[in-house]
Amino acid sequence: MSETAPERAPLGLRRTLIWLYEGVGAWPLRFRWAILIFDVLTISYFLVSPFIPKEGYHFWLDYVIGTIIALDLAARFYIAPTKRRFLQRFMNIADIIVVITMFA
Repeated sequence: MSETAPERAPLGLRRTLIWLYEGVGAWPLRFRWAILIFDVLTISYFLVSPFIPKEGYHFWLDYVIGTIIALDLAARFYIAPTKRRFLQRFMNIADIIVVITMFA
């Protein structure tokens, strides 16, 4: 009789998101670095975009950035222990304003 390794039960969405945003390990570290790099690129884009001629690609980039920020905000809201406190934090309010302006 051969023994096999026990199968791992798949993690739920909430546990996976908590692991990525707050966990320890190689994948959570890479995930948070990716978010940091995205934030730096987004801020750079905001600083440069007023000087870019208003052509077609400029608007779709706004929608892509707004969608990524909205998904990040939704994920952080989903895993927040207290939703009211989440909505009272300055950085989250700033993200909500950014998402609204990106789609306006």
